[in-house]
Amino acid sequence: MTIQYFKSLDEVYSPHPNQHLFGVLDTASGEVRPKTIEDHYAAIERVSLLRHVPETIRVSFDTARNLFLYSWFVWRLLPVASLYAYITLEYALGIRARGSMSSDETAPRGLGPLLELALSRQWVVVEELSQYRRIDRAQKQALERWRSIFEEEELVLNWAPQVNPDSYARQISQAIPALRNELAHGTEYLSPSALSTLELCRDMILQLFPEHT
Repeated sequence: MTIQYFKSLDEVYSPHPNQHLFGVLDTASGEVRPKTIEDHYAAIERVSLLRHVPETIRVSFDTARNLFLYSWFVWRLLPVASLYAYITLEYALGIRARGSMSSDETAPRGLGPLLELALSRQWVVVEELSQYRRIDRAQKQALERWRSIFEEEELVLNWAPQVNPDSYARQISQAIPALRNELAHGTEYLSPSALSTLELCRDMILQLFPEHT
């Protein structure tokens, strides 16, 4: 059997079969129901930029969101959505850097150097990122659980290792350029985590362009 990666005309509006692998938990009943395109759309709709962000960046980011939206029908749009989110982040970092340099400074080029600059100058503060806040909350809960079991703090920390803002900043400053490069240079790996990529890039972009400026 030949796999058709280009959809036939009569299948254009059919969801990709992988979408049927996901469900949504009904918090009221505790039951899991099949994921729908309405669920898919609602999740993407929440990851948006505010009106005060420069329009060119909002347009670029919405390209990433639309790519992820249409991955409901074409699974292989997922890495393209992630790639375009990283492209938009680099675009936003470049605009912020060029607008913040003094007359005797030159803005760096490239996603890695720009991201390191933003973190070092605290244009991006990791404690304000949604993903870091979730990690921090989960770690605090884990610490409490293990402290109820172990008396020695060393054992507690061994079972519930901590990620601090500095180590998290180092991780993302290395991981984001590496992931972008992997996508840009071609990869067979297809991850359904594009939504978390969009969320992370959205959070950083909103910090680069705070509403009061």
